[in-house]
Amino acid sequence: MIDKDRRMTDEQTKENNWHLDKRVPVATIWVLIIQLIGGIWFASQLFAQVNMLTTAAELRDGRIARVEATSAAQAVSFATLTAQLMGLRESMVEMKDAQKGTNNLLRQLGGKP
Repeated sequence: MIDKDRRMTDEQTKENNWHLDKRVPVATIWVLIIQLIGGIWFASQLFAQVNMLTTAAELRDGRIARVEATSAAQAVSFATLTAQLMGLRESMVEMKDAQKGTNNLLRQLGGKP
C-alpha cells in the first residue's frame, strides 16, 4: 500500500512538473528566441534614448544656469543705469534752475524786466 501511494505521488509530481519534451514544435522555440532578441533590442534602444535625453537635460540645465547668471548681471546693470539716470535728471533740474537764476540776473543787468 505504501509503495502504491509513493508511486501515485511520484506520478503526480511528474505530471505537475514543467518539462520540455520532443512534442514542442521547433517553430515555437524559434518564436520564443526571436521574441527574446526583440525584447533585448527594444531594451537597448530604450536605454540609448534615456541616455540621450539625460545628456540633453544636462546641457539644458547648463544653459539655464548661464541664462540665469546673465539675467542677474543684467538686473544689476539695469539698477545701476536707473540710478545714474535719476542722478542725471536731478542734475539737469538743478542746472535748469541755475540757468533760470542766471537769466534773471542777466535781464536785471541788461535793464530788461
